[in-house]
Amino acid sequence: MIKLQFFDWDNSYLDVEDELNINSDIADFLVEHVPDIQLEATDNQFDLDNNWIFWLSSINEEKAIKVIYDILVSMIKSDSRMHFSINLE
Repeated sequence: MIKLQFFDWDNSYLDVEDELNINSDIADFLVEHVPDIQLEATDNQFDLDNNWIFWLSSINEEKAIKVIYDILVSMIKSDSRMHFSINLE
């Protein structure tokens, strides 16, 4: 299972789609742009709106992690305070 977490601990609210400058939901965007990936669940840590966790699955999870990482790094606004982590759980 892939755990993708977006966070900005210095703010009370995080708009991932705005930080990535996309017009669709981030989960839909990833499913469209990453081959063979599926959204399994969403969550957040401590019930706060400054972080979002996406649980994803894929046939080749290591490859999917690399593709997701490359996409996100290229899309995050240069002045963004949002961070993300991605790993296998």
